[in-house]
Amino acid sequence: MDEPDWTMEDHLLHGRAAIRKIANVADQNISEPKVCFHLYPLTSGDEENWGMEAQYCQLARREFENCGQEFDVDYVGGHCGIEAWQDVMPTEDWLTSAVPLMWGTAAKANMYLAGWSFEPRTGPYISVSRSVNVYNGSKIS
Repeated sequence: MDEPDWTMEDHLLHGRAAIRKIANVADQNISEPKVCFHLYPLTSGDEENWGMEAQYCQLARREFENCGQEFDVDYVGGHCGIEAWQDVMPTEDWLTSAVPLMWGTAAKANMYLAGWSFEPRTGPYISVSRSVNVYNGSKIS
């Protein structure tokens, strides 16, 4: 399995830069803003276990149910990890609340936070991670 790329401080630093980029393009008809957190297992052993058969997905489910914020979580499993979605326009206040929450949630589920991506229905996609790049397929020609 991969090792965590960034510390929590790195996530906050790069997240602030991304929020400035998002603010600069906010007038580009962004609709239905969404953020996707990307979490991956810290240890090997669940590569063949998909969905809730993966132990880290079971641990993560309990943590998400008790975290105090609402997420739409895709428990993919295997080497693909988990995607946790929020309907939100990222702000500095959101960042300083959400990143520590996701960092802790990942740790309690034997996972690590690889990063997050801004993926609105319309508008630019922005990845905030050293290892995860998300592309808007509708914009690629």
